Amino acid sequence: MKLVEIGDGVYQVDVKPLGYENLISCYILDFEKKAVVETGPKSSVHSLFDALKELGIISLDYIFISHVHLDHAGGAGTLANEFGGKIVCHGRGAKHVVNPERLWKASVEFSEINRLYEKPDPVDETRIVKIDQDSEFTLGDLSIKVMRTEGHAPHHLSFLLKEKGILFSGDSAGMCINGNVIPTTPSPFNLEEWTISVKRMIELSPEHIAYTHFGMYEADNLLERVLSMAERWAEIASKSHDPGELSKSVKESDPDLRKFMEFYSYCDVMIEWIDYGFAGMFEYVKERW
Repeated sequence: MKLVEIGDGVYQVDVKPLGYENLISCYILDFEKKAVVETGPKSSVHSLFDALKELGIISLDYIFISHVHLDHAGGAGTLANEFGGKIVCHGRGAKHVVNPERLWKASVEFSEINRLYEKPDPVDETRIVKIDQDSEFTLGDLSIKVMRTEGHAPHHLSFLLKEKGILFSGDSAGMCINGNVIPTTPSPFNLEEWTISVKRMIELSPEHIAYTHFGMYEADNLLERVLSMAERWAEIASKSHDPGELSKSVKESDPDLRKFMEFYSYCDVMIEWIDYGFAGMFEYVKERW
């Protein structure tokens, strides 16, 4: 576990899932009301426990999860059962937080890597706050805007800590390391919905983007860049015969992706995530073009 203060009362936790550094960031909001944004998988949630205890936090008011994929929210039930708090999630994903049986089965069938994240713990439905439209929560003097950002998944949320201008984007704004940003487009990816979501986030004019994968950066033009990159991938996909051809073409032509992959050359999980993205983009384009 690595705990870093990235803003007054805002902490980033590298939970090091499967022993990998720089893969999953969770965030602790230590204000009048205490909150966590993203929990990571169950297999690494005790790293989050340790970070909370290091900060002297013994209970939570809110647990904000962007979507129910195991690398983002697999630890939500375990965390809520230990520290309390309401789990704030998209209405379409809530049932999988309450009872993760179907999610777990589908996740393991999708990739054996998910088995290493461990099966999520169920949680009582009374702990769930379902978000079906944009909402706002107060953390004392600060407020967090919760907005629907579908596309990467049909049950995706993003969160803006308004007074600090920090956007917690989950996977809706892609992945970023050292300023190199790439879209995250696994099946069932929806480019049209995702584009709308990114443009909505651009309208928020965030000062910083706190990525789950990985870390916080000045927003600059990161959202515009990832939008342009996805459009380019879609164009290449329309001329490709299969996901492998799409992957090869993008890797040959896109310097941001090459830099991203060079950084993560040690991490089989990230390389597999990227390949899933090419498959999702290819499927979306071929179904509609």
